[in-house]
Amino acid sequence: MGCCSKLRVNATPEGFLIVQTFLEEHQNHPMEPELFAMYPERRHLDPEEQTKVEEMLGAKAKAMLIQATLSKFTTPQDIANVRTRLRLQEEKRYGSETEHLFAVLEEINQSPGGTIIIGEEQDKESEDSEDEEENLPEKKKKIMFIFFQTPEMAKNFKEYPEVVGMDTTYCVNKNNMPLVVFRVTDRHGQGKPAGYCLVSNEKLDIMRQSVLAFKEANSEFIDKVQTIVVDKDYNEITVLKEILPWVHIHLCSVHVLETFKRATKEEADKDKVREILQN
Repeated sequence: MGCCSKLRVNATPEGFLIVQTFLEEHQNHPMEPELFAMYPERRHLDPEEQTKVEEMLGAKAKAMLIQATLSKFTTPQDIANVRTRLRLQEEKRYGSETEHLFAVLEEINQSPGGTIIIGEEQDKESEDSEDEEENLPEKKKKIMFIFFQTPEMAKNFKEYPEVVGMDTTYCVNKNNMPLVVFRVTDRHGQGKPAGYCLVSNEKLDIMRQSVLAFKEANSEFIDKVQTIVVDKDYNEITVLKEILPWVHIHLCSVHVLETFKRATKEEADKDKVREILQN
């Protein structure tokens, strides 16, 4: 900070210097405990705090929550620096995002109760051309879907298979692949994941493959499913009726009400119509 200091020392007969007075001048900046805590040297994380931050980042905790749990002042950039360092370590360890992905999938697949099912694009050429292509380099196939279920997800479905929710979310990965979510509800009304499936698109055939993968992964308890809750997606409803014909399919009330609100937007007595629907 460019602060000045003054020392007055006396020499002893033995050849030592003894400090008599010491004067620090801090006229070029304020002297406040709050400001002192903000200095980079004070914000440095010790090994225990570093481990705690890494664990919380691994659990996808937000920077604001991590800051609140630490006993010292930190900035969002401090947390972001730890996140960046972890990302660089992973990139160095696996070499590429693809290698990292397959390492995680392999770890799930090797876990007792874990399941990985990958669907590739089917060749459209006839079988007659197979002999001609034996000596050609193997063609890269496009991945159509990746279904994965951790042991914890399998346990969730085993304990609460009666009602399953199925929905598709967007913008959750850099490849813009829709994510099909299978979830169950525990005795406390809390949703628990039962499986995930990344799909290349939401066409009928791909959605059929994702539901078949979920059925295959849970073949021991799939017949205990009684009800599946979906939104208004017709492809989801179609494949569920085809693959799980015994289940009752319920439309999500939130999606239904939103659809009716849009449909009755121009109605003169829309409030009365909506009241009838909600009751």
